[in-house]
Amino acid sequence: MYGPGLDPQLNTSTQPMFEQKHPSETAPATRPPLPQAGESRRLHMPLDEQVLAEPLSPELLVPRLGELLLQKGLLEAEQLQQALDHQRANAIAGNPRLLGQVLVELGMISQDSLDRVITEQIISLQNALKDSNQRLEQLIQHSTDALNEANFIYAATSRIARATGFEEVLKISRSTLKKTPHVSLIILAEGDAWQIDSYQNPEDAEAFENLSLPSIAITQEQISGYFSENRAYTQISTIHSMDEHNPFQIWARSVGCIDAFFIPLWDGQTLYGLWMLGTRQPRQLQNIQLQPYLALAEYTSTTLSKIRALEQANQQVKRLQILNSLSQAITAELDLNALFEVVHRQVALLLGDTGFYIALYDSDNNTITFPYLFEEGELLQIDPIPLGEGLTSHVIRTREPLLLVEDTEKKAFALGAKIVGKFARSWLGVPLQIGEEILGVMTIQDVEREHAFTEEDKRLFVILASQVSIAIRNARLVESIRKQADYQRVLFELTEKIRRSVDMDTILATSTTELGRVLGARRVTIRLQPGEAEPQSRQPHLLKP
Repeated sequence: MYGPGLDPQLNTSTQPMFEQKHPSETAPATRPPLPQAGESRRLHMPLDEQVLAEPLSPELLVPRLGELLLQKGLLEAEQLQQALDHQRANAIAGNPRLLGQVLVELGMISQDSLDRVITEQIISLQNALKDSNQRLEQLIQHSTDALNEANFIYAATSRIARATGFEEVLKISRSTLKKTPHVSLIILAEGDAWQIDSYQNPEDAEAFENLSLPSIAITQEQISGYFSENRAYTQISTIHSMDEHNPFQIWARSVGCIDAFFIPLWDGQTLYGLWMLGTRQPRQLQNIQLQPYLALAEYTSTTLSKIRALEQANQQVKRLQILNSLSQAITAELDLNALFEVVHRQVALLLGDTGFYIALYDSDNNTITFPYLFEEGELLQIDPIPLGEGLTSHVIRTREPLLLVEDTEKKAFALGAKIVGKFARSWLGVPLQIGEEILGVMTIQDVEREHAFTEEDKRLFVILASQVSIAIRNARLVESIRKQADYQRVLFELTEKIRRSVDMDTILATSTTELGRVLGARRVTIRLQPGEAEPQSRQPHLLKP
């Protein structure tokens, strides 16, 4: 009944271990009498001391034995109450007995039936304990995994906080998300399109190479609208329905995720990237597991904002340096060709080696000349063109700067401009003018990239154009003064030569020769009006060819 090595007679407790009392098993309110001399005092030991003092029997491992026998129909309630009364009487008499022993002794249940019930219950308890241990082990493993996950995420937070460039931040983000046990995406904004930067599938190490995801055309403002209530993240589920207009559901379903969290990367109010954490089974990723990633995203956004602010500050310093260098060049350089080279060199330092030209407008002849034209890595020369329907002519007519960075050809046609040859994907032109006088246009263009220039570049170009316009006017004034001085000098020299002449023929010959040389004329004619001092027959003096 009790198995080898277990003697039920050695256990003197009045109640089985772990056994919860049936309502009818309540002990009498009066305390049992104190033992007389020579009686055992074990009855009055605390229960835990009795358990430690006595070996355990199988029956002690079965809680609520009486209730269990009632449930199985092996015992009636009246029989249970009778057995409990008998057990209590034995305990008072100093002969404590287990309930099972009492039931067998009273013939209410057979020894085999009691053994079978106790064995089944012990096996059930063992299975329950085994299941409990397995759940505990799983909980410990999940807690360990979550702790390890949080540790490497917070380690990445420290690395990102020290990053000094956008690419460095992206590199750390990619390596961090590749360690997660979840499907992950990094999605970046490129104009009005969103492109997948990296993809991690823990079940497929080569998933990114085999990935083909749609590029969704949706503006940053539209994506930001999904985060209007919660700037930290948005949760998407595709298990019940699929909205073909919802970009988050499209991305999640594209990589086979049922549940997904999208975490935004902000630069102030501007959204420039997303992280996605997804699962292939519903509700595998809980909000508490998301917290380290939210902290990492916040640090990433803060770091990128810091980097962007630093880059803008450096860019501003560079722009001021360019303006300073150009001012010095304008002060020192009066040759237009040399000035245009200086301007191009400074612009290339800021915006790269792109197309650049300066066009000058002749209002008298209504023509446009190109004294400086740099395209595809070399200086070119083209003939003057009439004011027409091109973008340069448009700027001359409107006297307003023009920036086109997307759909350039379409927008140029909308402005009434015609494009000859390969059109630029980004085009920036600003007028060269002083007051109401239009001198020409300064232009930079990129035939390969859209969005190559910004509004800040346009503002810089406007400032540069104002200084270049002043330089052009100064150079023209200097050239005009120089020519006037040359004319004055030639006129003085001519006058001196004529004064040194002794006769009329010499005076005429000297005058025609010198005037032809100064004016670049091949033929000079001097006609004398008849007068009293000259005979009527004198002929005009011609410059010999």
